[in-house]
Amino acid sequence: ISKVHKDDQHELELLELDDIFKEVTADIKDLINRKKAIIKTEFKIPALRYYRKILRSTIYNLLSNAVKYSDGKRNPEIVISTGRINESDYLKVEDNGLGLTQENLQKIFKMFNRIHTNEEGSGIGLYIVKRMIENVGGKIEVESEPGKGSTFMVYLN
Repeated sequence: ISKVHKDDQHELELLELDDIFKEVTADIKDLINRKKAIIKTEFKIPALRYYRKILRSTIYNLLSNAVKYSDGKRNPEIVISTGRINESDYLKVEDNGLGLTQENLQKIFKMFNRIHTNEEGSGIGLYIVKRMIENVGGKIEVESEPGKGSTFMVYLN
């Protein structure tokens, strides 16, 4: 955690989103298979100049959370997309999972805070992702509704 607070040693690279996506899904394939998750990609921007470690960690965390915290009443459906809004590239992860109340939305980026306890976790993943994104000038936002799912927007500066 302290490394994330002071880490500014990042190198911009041209990253193929499909390659990063394949790496991440290979890492969590057992979770994806266990939950029978359906994951779609819509990479309107197929390659981005960004920081490999940060982009990979962000996709890994958001995707694994979307699968983990799915609603047991339906198969998880997740869409990962990229695009551009007002000169800013974005990464968006949408799911049909458990969702969050407005009260819990205020807590999800805090260290060691876990909202749903139906799966293992440390409560630091979203905190670390937020810090890494903000350390390089980006921002992350979330919209959610209980029983409907969540949408994370990551604006990559």
